[in-house]
Amino acid sequence: MKILIVEDDALVAKALIRMVSSFFTGCEFIYAENGAEGLIATKGKVLDLVITDINMPVMNGLEMVKLLRGQGHTIPILVMTAGVGLLQQEMLELNQAGIIQGMFDKPWKISTVTALIEKAIMSK
Repeated sequence: MKILIVEDDALVAKALIRMVSSFFTGCEFIYAENGAEGLIATKGKVLDLVITDINMPVMNGLEMVKLLRGQGHTIPILVMTAGVGLLQQEMLELNQAGIIQGMFDKPWKISTVTALIEKAIMSK
């Protein structure tokens, strides 16, 4: 399974990669520090899942999600947040509209994240 992690905090990204790797064997991870890098990372690659933060410099995660969908990408996308007001409301609306396949809070619960990943992969 090839997973793109988009997160501006490298320590959070490493912790997420470590946690996902311990539950899903054979994963290959691509790391991007913001939404703009995340968009570049999707070009020419077949991805199974994108996990993105919301609040990041350069381009936030929701902007990236909208651009990916606008380009016709159907990759399952999970969004994580530490709670950021208006962006969090927008994230809820995208989840309800089926534009993203799930969302979770930071700090995360392992059982929540693994269940969301399984659900997202099954929806592919």
